[in-house]
Amino acid sequence: MNEKRKKKRLLLLLLLFILVIPILVTVFVVKQNLDPDLRKGTVTALTLIHGEKKDEVKEKEDISFFIDLAYRGEPIEKTAKALSEYRKCEAVFHKLNRDVTFVFYLSNSVRDCVYTDPEGRLFLIPEEEAMRLLAHPLVGGFAVSYAAYPVMTFTQGGETFGAKNTEGEWSYWKTNGTRSTEKIREEAAEVVILPQGEMLQFSFSLQPDYCSMILQNEKGEILFSGDPGEMELITRESDEHLSLVA
Repeated sequence: MNEKRKKKRLLLLLLLFILVIPILVTVFVVKQNLDPDLRKGTVTALTLIHGEKKDEVKEKEDISFFIDLAYRGEPIEKTAKALSEYRKCEAVFHKLNRDVTFVFYLSNSVRDCVYTDPEGRLFLIPEEEAMRLLAHPLVGGFAVSYAAYPVMTFTQGGETFGAKNTEGEWSYWKTNGTRSTEKIREEAAEVVILPQGEMLQFSFSLQPDYCSMILQNEKGEILFSGDPGEMELITRESDEHLSLVA
């Protein structure tokens, strides 16, 4: 009798073991996939939403790229400009039991790309990661708003003037991930006539990360050098031809 009881107990324990283990595994998997942390559980797919377009992403390599990116940001209190001025891209990660959404706000500058996590907290994307993001084939087509070099224009008396001379190198990332560099050299015949005591009103087609200007007279003497935002009113004793280099 004792031998039979032992066998029954062993059989009962075996049955419990067989039943309990799958339940525990199932509970663990469900719990992991209910967690908003993308590094836990399984992300089966990704949907990128920008404007009216939706891209369904199934490639593991691409999904891993965006998961990794979502945890490389540095917490910040506020952005450099209003979020409405960025190009918005929603990344909806599909887990087995829930969806997790990160929102990327992209800028022309790799120094100013940010994202929010599911709780709405702001993060700044490191420059190197932002460069990889803007060059990514799934993003570059809409994220990079430029392929032509930036220009600076002046506004005076209701008219807009371009720069007389433009030269330098223009480098940008193509949507296939390759980098392109162009030599720029152009000349125009435009000049700006600035009345006494007024400020130079200029704008850029692509806001630079950094800008320094040098204002010189006909003799090559420097009248101003530095941040254009610190330039004062232009006042001269008589008419002069001035040159401004940005």
